[in-house]
Amino acid sequence: MRKRNLALVFGLLVSSKFAISADILTATPATHILTSSLVEETSLDVKYLLPARYGVQRLESWLSTKGKDSLYQEAQKATAMVTLKSIWPQDTSFNHARNANIRLIQIDASQSLSHHGGSVAALTNSQGEVSIYSWMNPNNLSRMSKIIADDLVAIWPEHAEKIQANLQTNLIKLRQLTQSQSQILFDKQVESAILLSESLEDFAAGYQLFVEDRLYQPEIDWTSDTYRELKRKLAQDPSLFIITDRKISRELGDQIAAERILQVDSLERMGRLTFDNKSPFQRWVNFSR
Repeated sequence: MRKRNLALVFGLLVSSKFAISADILTATPATHILTSSLVEETSLDVKYLLPARYGVQRLESWLSTKGKDSLYQEAQKATAMVTLKSIWPQDTSFNHARNANIRLIQIDASQSLSHHGGSVAALTNSQGEVSIYSWMNPNNLSRMSKIIADDLVAIWPEHAEKIQANLQTNLIKLRQLTQSQSQILFDKQVESAILLSESLEDFAAGYQLFVEDRLYQPEIDWTSDTYRELKRKLAQDPSLFIITDRKISRELGDQIAAERILQVDSLERMGRLTFDNKSPFQRWVNFSR
């Protein structure tokens, strides 16, 4: 009973700490995970702004309602905010935050300010806009980590040694992640894909998969001809797989063999899985059926 009470007190203290202040604000699960891993074992706190159940595409609607006040309160106490401004100019969260704190520093994880830092490899989606899902391309994760780390060191030089050490650890883990996923695709002999979500375009590009077809409309709008055409294409090409970022529906599971479907976590929302310092990139590892 005493252990339980101590655990409860500790939990309340941790919650209070995050409620009182956060040094760094984030608005996407990917930037939150990368930033949190870089400041591990420092005194810096990272705050994820959106409700866990909200997808990143709901950020603007959240800001237009109660999210605006929440962001205003958090921004007053923060020092920096990590965004993807260069590839996601529609994101107005930093503009709102800066209204509350003119000294707030923006860290654009998609574009380095230094001449040697580089930027992420960006894709243009079907609407002619740059895809915001750059984190689905494994090659971009290392770039984003380096960009964030450089800015964190510039803002908090007293933590430079630890941040740089965390960065090197991250880069090793990210290489291992890429090798692991590449091996899974190789073992399954995946060479081409039918994508069921636009968020997977960056994933396919990162692993050099040929996109045979795209079915972005909701499955409820599919017809018997849709399933028939899928089966025909899969039968013709054993290296062709369906890749989805959604839970596999009963209908799709009944129509298509399990071994021809890959389920990928697109990190659209935080959900129940948050940052784990022991396995910081577990969210990217989770793909298969």
